[in-house]
Amino acid sequence: MNWNDASLFWLFPAVFAAGFIDSIAGGGGLITVPAYLLAGLPPSMVLGTNKFVSSVGTLVSVIRYIRRGHLLWKAAWIGIPCTLIGSMWGAHWVAGLNPEIVRKLILILLPIAALVVLIPRPRHPDATEFPTSRRLWMTVPLIGIFLGWSSNYF
Repeated sequence: MNWNDASLFWLFPAVFAAGFIDSIAGGGGLITVPAYLLAGLPPSMVLGTNKFVSSVGTLVSVIRYIRRGHLLWKAAWIGIPCTLIGSMWGAHWVAGLNPEIVRKLILILLPIAALVVLIPRPRHPDATEFPTSRRLWMTVPLIGIFLGWSSNYF
C-alpha cells in the first residue's frame, strides 16, 4: 500500500462527499470504493473498510427505525441471522480470490450497482400489508443470505 500526500489530498474530499451523499440518499460506497482502489489500497482492505462504514450507517438507521416503531420484528428475527450467514459466506469466498480478480470484479459491478441505485422506484403508498407467514419464511431468508453475501462487494 503506497500512501502519499497526493492520494490523501483527493481521497479525503472524496470520502467526505461520499459520507454526505450516503447520509442523504445512500450509495456512498459507489464513491469510496473506487477512491480507495485509486489510492492503492488492496481490494480486501477496500471491501472491509466499506463494510465497516456501511455497517455503522445501517446500525444508526436500525436504531432510528426501532425508536419510531417502524421495525418489523417478525422479519428482523428471520433476516438478521440469514444476513450474517450470507455475509460470512461472501467474505470467506472473496478472501479466497486473487486480489486482481477482485479488483476487476469490483470495477465491473460498481457501474451496475450505480445504475440500480439511480433507477427510480415506483411508490406504493398503500403497500403496508405485511407478508403472510408462509411468504415471510420463504422470502426473507433468501433475501437475507443474498444481501449478506453481496454486501461484501458494494
